[in-house]
Amino acid sequence: MRGYRKIYEEHYGVKIPKGHHIHHKDMNHGNDDPLNLEALTPDEHAQKHGFMNNFIMAQARATDLAATRNRGRLLTEAHRQRISESMVGKKKSIEHNKRVSDSMVGNTNCAGKKNALGNRHTAETKARISATIRSQKTSCPHCKKVGGTNGMTRWHFDNCKKRVV
Repeated sequence: MRGYRKIYEEHYGVKIPKGHHIHHKDMNHGNDDPLNLEALTPDEHAQKHGFMNNFIMAQARATDLAATRNRGRLLTEAHRQRISESMVGKKKSIEHNKRVSDSMVGNTNCAGKKNALGNRHTAETKARISATIRSQKTSCPHCKKVGGTNGMTRWHFDNCKKRVV
C-alpha cells in the first residue's frame, strides 16, 4: 500500500472503498498531510484533474508514458544492430513456440485467400463489388472528361490541366 493511502486510513479511521482513488487536494504528491487527502471515485478524481472521466484520464496518462519511455529519441542504426545481434542464437522454449503457433491458427498472410475480417467473399459478392466500382463515374468540371472516380480524382478537378487559376 502506498504511504498516503495508509496515512488517509489511519487519520480518518476508515478503510478506503475498493476502486477509490486518493486525491491530493493541492496537486502536490509530496504533501501527504491528511487534510490534503480525499477519497474519490475514479470519475470524480478525473474531473478534479480536468478530464471528463477516468477512461480519458487513463488514455492521457498512457500516451504520456509512451512518449517519455524512450524520451522521444529514435534508435540509431548502430543501436538497432546491437539489439539484433544480441538476439541471434537465442532459443525460444517449446511452450513459447506452441503459444505463438496456436495464436496464428486461422491467420493468413497478405497473399492468403482471406480478407481483412477472415472471411472469403463469394463470387456473387465479388461481382457486386466490381459492378459498383465500374458504375461509379464522375466528370471533371474543367475539361468535361468522364471517368472512374480514382483516376479522375488524381488527374482532374483541382489538378486538371484545363483548370483556370
